[in-house]
Amino acid sequence: MSKDKVNKLTTGQFRVGVDFNPSGNVHVDFVKEQLAQMIDYIYEHGRDNRCNDASAINLESAAMWAVKSITKREIVGFAVAPTKEPSEPGANRDRV
Repeated sequence: MSKDKVNKLTTGQFRVGVDFNPSGNVHVDFVKEQLAQMIDYIYEHGRDNRCNDASAINLESAAMWAVKSITKREIVGFAVAPTKEPSEPGANRDRV
């Protein structure tokens, strides 16, 4: 990736790696963009740098685990929790 492209990403976008989605999965894009926006919001409005950094690190981790969950493949013969077909990104946003 060129330096110019990296410099155009926000801090949140860079930290969650919005430009890396080799599968092209729309759900991965959605999760990464939402968490990138949250990281950017915290850095813009947070008052404590240590807390900003801690929350950003945990949001990066959340992005990683969410992407892993979305892209995980079932292994035949391996017991996994029941899965359901993913809905459109953001379809369940009004849940409490």
